[in-house]
Amino acid sequence: TAKELVPEDPQVSDTLGWKFYRGGVPQRALAPLKDSAAKLPGNPQIQYHLGMVSAQLGDKDAARQALAIAAAATTPFPGQDEARKALAALK
Repeated sequence: TAKELVPEDPQVSDTLGWKFYRGGVPQRALAPLKDSAAKLPGNPQIQYHLGMVSAQLGDKDAARQALAIAAAATTPFPGQDEARKALAALK
């Protein structure tokens, strides 16, 4: 419903994508997360979400790129430790 009301809001796209990922349908998560990351490329939590989905879908290069941004964030965010662990596992 929120996506229908504010389809261009990157935060809504991020939430929707993360919900799909957590719900076990990462294929549906990718498009909204890519959209969100394109609009807010410096947001480490969005990059973390995109990286986790990319890793699960087997796109290791995209996962490394997104997770590196998330892991290097100077302001801590929920999931940053997991982003670092996931990035280390991809190297």
